[in-house]
Amino acid sequence: MLENNEENDKEEIKQEKIENKTEDTNQEPKKNETAKELKNEASKTVNQVKDTIKNTNIKEDSIEAKNFVKEMFSKPTLKIKEVVEDTTQKTLKYAIIILVVWTVVVLSKTLFFSGVMSMPGGTAILSIIKTLIQPALIILLMSAIILMLSKQNKKSLTTIISTITIAHIPVVISSIITYLNYLGGEVIRITSPISSFCSLISIVLTYFAVKFLLDKDDDEAIKSFALVEIIYLAVAFVLTFLGIYI
Repeated sequence: MLENNEENDKEEIKQEKIENKTEDTNQEPKKNETAKELKNEASKTVNQVKDTIKNTNIKEDSIEAKNFVKEMFSKPTLKIKEVVEDTTQKTLKYAIIILVVWTVVVLSKTLFFSGVMSMPGGTAILSIIKTLIQPALIILLMSAIILMLSKQNKKSLTTIISTITIAHIPVVISSIITYLNYLGGEVIRITSPISSFCSLISIVLTYFAVKFLLDKDDDEAIKSFALVEIIYLAVAFVLTFLGIYI
């Protein structure tokens, strides 16, 4: 009787190991498939950005981008949805222009107001590089998270990047406004509330970006947005150990 029980136990353990091995085997292709998908999307995005930059008329597209930003103030959620549904890559041009402006603003602050020019050569270059990649890193990180969370009606990475960049327009405006802080005096009492308000608006716009990109109803969109923010903050925290702050 005891021998039979021992044999049964051995058989159950053996079967359990087989099931676990099968499960691990099934998970590996999924991980490989996800990695391959991200690689393909990244490659496609780089090519689309290159083509878009080549076909960009700085003067005309900058005027159009400026008008687009103005319209954001009157109908923000509709403009976010318009970016999500855009198939012409026109909004990608706007996103690139906005990202360039954002990068120039934060870089100029680092060069002229942070004392970086008085640092040793290597330290100064590293600080400039970190500042240079900061805006793009913010957009790319959040876009990658949303892409990985997409299960149905997947949008292209370029569409996600465009939408998230547009959602950060208030942050770019806030960054420009904070130039006034360097005038000194009591200016910061005015600029600080404005910056906080811009950050709040950007969070709201990012929520709608997640909602439209993932095609969720309100309840599911809130959960998805919370998950995106949690993952983003976790990665941002890890990056601080590398001296990168986003």
